[in-house]
Amino acid sequence: MKQRLDEVVETSKARNVTFRAFYTYLPKKLGQRRPRTFMILPSQNATAAPYFVAATNSLASDEVQAHIGMFDAKSNDGYYELGLKTANLIREAICTLMENERTMEVRGVTSDAAAINNELEANREAVGKDGREAEAIGKPDKPDLAAVSGT
Repeated sequence: MKQRLDEVVETSKARNVTFRAFYTYLPKKLGQRRPRTFMILPSQNATAAPYFVAATNSLASDEVQAHIGMFDAKSNDGYYELGLKTANLIREAICTLMENERTMEVRGVTSDAAAINNELEANREAVGKDGREAEAIGKPDKPDLAAVSGT
Protein backbone atom coordinates (compact mmCIF):
# COMPACT_ATOMS: atom_id res chain seq x y z
CA MET A 1 0.00 0.00 0.00
CA LYS A 2 2.86 2.38 0.85
CA GLN A 3 4.41 1.82 -2.58
CA ARG A 4 1.05 2.45 -4.28
CA LEU A 5 0.59 5.71 -2.38
CA ASP A 6 4.13 6.81 -3.22
CA GLU A 7 3.43 6.10 -6.89
CA VAL A 8 0.20 8.13 -6.79
CA VAL A 9 2.06 11.07 -5.23
CA GLU A 10 4.94 10.83 -7.70
CA THR A 11 2.53 10.60 -10.63
CA SER A 12 0.55 13.59 -9.36
CA LYS A 13 3.77 15.59 -9.12
CA ALA A 14 5.07 14.48 -12.52
CA ARG A 15 1.78 15.22 -14.27
CA ASN A 16 0.87 18.26 -12.13
CA VAL A 17 -2.39 16.70 -10.96
CA THR A 18 -3.76 17.87 -7.62
CA PHE A 19 -4.11 14.94 -5.20
CA ARG A 20 -5.35 14.87 -1.60
CA ALA A 21 -6.92 12.19 0.57
CA PHE A 22 -9.38 13.40 3.17
CA TYR A 23 -9.57 11.23 6.27
CA THR A 24 -12.25 11.24 8.92
CA TYR A 25 -10.89 12.46 12.24
CA LEU A 26 -12.91 12.10 15.44
CA PRO A 27 -11.44 14.15 18.30
CA LYS A 28 -10.91 12.49 21.66
CA LYS A 29 -14.07 12.52 23.77
CA LEU A 30 -14.60 12.09 27.48
CA GLY A 31 -13.83 8.51 28.46
CA GLN A 32 -11.79 7.76 25.34
CA ARG A 33 -8.07 7.21 25.41
CA ARG A 34 -7.39 8.88 22.08
CA PRO A 35 -8.89 10.48 18.98
CA ARG A 36 -9.86 8.15 16.15
CA THR A 37 -9.60 7.98 12.38
CA PHE A 38 -11.47 5.86 9.83
CA MET A 39 -8.22 4.74 8.25
CA ILE A 40 -4.64 3.97 9.16
CA LEU A 41 -2.62 7.05 8.26
CA PRO A 42 0.80 6.96 6.63
CA SER A 43 3.72 7.72 8.90
CA GLN A 44 4.63 11.39 9.25
CA ASN A 45 7.81 10.85 7.21
CA ALA A 46 6.05 9.03 4.35
CA THR A 47 6.06 10.69 0.94
CA ALA A 48 2.24 10.66 0.94
CA ALA A 49 1.76 12.14 4.46
CA PRO A 50 1.39 15.79 3.43
CA TYR A 51 -1.36 14.84 0.98
CA PHE A 52 -3.67 13.52 3.72
CA VAL A 53 -6.09 16.12 5.08
CA ALA A 54 -8.12 15.72 8.27
CA ALA A 55 -11.89 16.07 8.00
CA THR A 56 -12.93 16.58 11.63
CA ASN A 57 -16.30 15.32 12.84
CA SER A 58 -17.01 15.63 16.55
CA LEU A 59 -20.70 14.68 16.27
CA ALA A 60 -20.33 11.07 15.07
CA SER A 61 -20.48 8.30 17.64
CA ASP A 62 -17.85 6.16 15.88
CA GLU A 63 -15.63 5.97 12.82
CA VAL A 64 -18.20 4.22 10.64
CA GLN A 65 -20.91 6.79 11.40
CA ALA A 66 -18.41 9.58 10.71
CA HIS A 67 -17.53 8.03 7.36
CA ILE A 68 -21.16 7.44 6.37
CA GLY A 69 -22.19 10.97 7.42
CA MET A 70 -19.16 12.76 6.01
CA PHE A 71 -21.23 14.68 3.45
CA ASP A 72 -24.23 15.43 5.67
CA ALA A 73 -24.21 18.74 7.56
CA LYS A 74 -26.64 17.34 10.14
CA SER A 75 -24.30 14.57 11.24
CA ASN A 76 -20.94 16.26 10.56
CA ASP A 77 -20.06 19.54 12.25
CA GLY A 78 -17.00 19.75 9.98
CA TYR A 79 -19.09 19.54 6.80
CA TYR A 80 -18.70 23.20 5.80
CA GLU A 81 -14.98 23.23 6.58
CA LEU A 82 -14.62 20.14 4.37
CA GLY A 83 -16.42 22.05 1.61
CA LEU A 84 -14.09 25.02 1.98
CA LYS A 85 -11.01 22.78 1.86
CA THR A 86 -12.40 21.08 -1.24
CA ALA A 87 -13.11 24.43 -2.92
CA ASN A 88 -9.53 25.51 -2.21
CA LEU A 89 -8.22 22.29 -3.76
CA ILE A 90 -10.33 22.88 -6.86
CA ARG A 91 -8.88 26.40 -7.03
CA GLU A 92 -5.39 24.96 -6.67
CA ALA A 93 -6.06 22.45 -9.46
CA ILE A 94 -7.32 25.21 -11.78
CA CYS A 95 -4.32 27.40 -10.99
CA THR A 96 -2.00 24.48 -11.71
CA LEU A 97 -3.75 23.86 -15.00
CA MET A 98 -3.49 27.54 -15.92
CA GLU A 99 0.16 27.61 -15.00
CA ASN A 100 1.03 24.47 -16.95
CA GLU A 101 -1.25 24.64 -19.94
CA ARG A 102 -1.74 28.40 -20.33
CA THR A 103 -5.04 27.58 -22.04
CA MET A 104 -7.38 29.19 -19.53
CA GLU A 105 -7.60 32.75 -18.31
CA VAL A 106 -9.12 33.55 -14.94
CA ARG A 107 -8.50 37.13 -13.91
CA GLY A 108 -7.15 37.84 -10.44
CA VAL A 109 -6.24 34.22 -9.62
CA THR A 110 -2.62 33.29 -9.08
CA SER A 111 -1.00 30.16 -7.77
CA ASP A 112 0.94 30.71 -4.58
CA ALA A 113 3.50 27.90 -4.47
CA ALA A 114 4.76 28.98 -1.03
CA ALA A 115 1.24 28.85 0.43
CA ILE A 116 0.66 25.40 -1.09
CA ASN A 117 3.97 24.15 0.33
CA ASN A 118 3.10 25.58 3.76
CA GLU A 119 -0.27 23.80 3.61
CA LEU A 120 1.41 20.50 2.67
CA GLU A 121 3.83 20.82 5.59
CA ALA A 122 0.95 21.58 7.98
CA ASN A 123 -0.82 18.47 6.66
CA ARG A 124 2.36 16.41 7.23
CA GLU A 125 2.54 17.56 10.84
CA ALA A 126 -1.18 16.89 11.40
CA VAL A 127 -0.92 13.38 9.91
CA GLY A 128 1.99 12.63 12.21
CA LYS A 129 0.14 13.93 15.25
CA ASP A 130 -3.19 12.33 14.32
CA GLY A 131 -1.53 9.03 13.44
CA ARG A 132 0.33 8.85 16.75
CA GLU A 133 -2.77 9.79 18.73
CA ALA A 134 -4.94 7.32 16.84
CA GLU A 135 -2.64 4.35 17.49
CA ALA A 136 -3.36 2.15 20.47
CA ILE A 137 -0.29 0.04 21.12
CA GLY A 138 0.25 -0.14 17.36
CA LYS A 139 -3.29 -1.31 16.54
CA PRO A 140 -6.43 0.66 15.66
CA ASP A 141 -9.57 0.13 17.72
CA LYS A 142 -11.87 -2.45 16.21
CA PRO A 143 -15.43 -1.18 15.92
CA ASP A 144 -18.21 -3.03 17.69
CA LEU A 145 -19.75 -4.63 14.59
CA ALA A 146 -22.90 -5.65 16.45
CA ALA A 147 -23.52 -2.02 17.43
CA VAL A 148 -22.83 -0.82 13.88
CA SER A 149 -25.11 -3.37 12.20
CA GLY A 150 -27.84 -2.92 14.79
CA THR A 151 -27.90 -6.60 15.80
